[in-house]
Parts: sequence; structure tokens; C-alpha cells
Amino acid sequence: MELVFLSVFLIVLGIVCILTAIFIKKKDLKEVGPGVPTNVFEFFFQIIFMLFPSIVKRIMIFILGLGFIAGAFFLLTS
Repeated sequence: MELVFLSVFLIVLGIVCILTAIFIKKKDLKEVGPGVPTNVFEFFFQIIFMLFPSIVKRIMIFILGLGFIAGAFFLLTS
């Protein structure tokens, strides 16, 4: 039962990421970014997010949303 709730949460999170990638304004997308990085992963993510243009950022957010949905379906089928 807990896996079902987790899967529903992941599906909703994935849909929010996908809709954000589609409908976010370019100005708002440029302002989004983490604060001070606390580990190496966040540092590289911040560098990537600062260097790439907004279309690549949208694609990365869209793929993240698809990943959440795929993970949810994997949990439901296992």
C-alpha cells in the first residue's frame, strides 16, 4: 500500500515537472537555481544549469519528469 502512495506521489511530481517545463516563462527559468552548493553533485548541477540555454534547461526538466513517472510505474509493476 505504501508503494502505491509513493507511486502516486512520483506520478504527480513528474506531471508537475513536465508542465513546468512546458509552461514556464523564459525569464522565470533563468532566475531558477539552487543556492550555495553543499556537495559535488549540486555544484555540477549548478554549473550545468548556468551554462546551458533555456531550451536545454526545459528539456532537462522534462526528462526529470519522465524519470519520476517511469520510476513510479516501475514501483507499481514490481
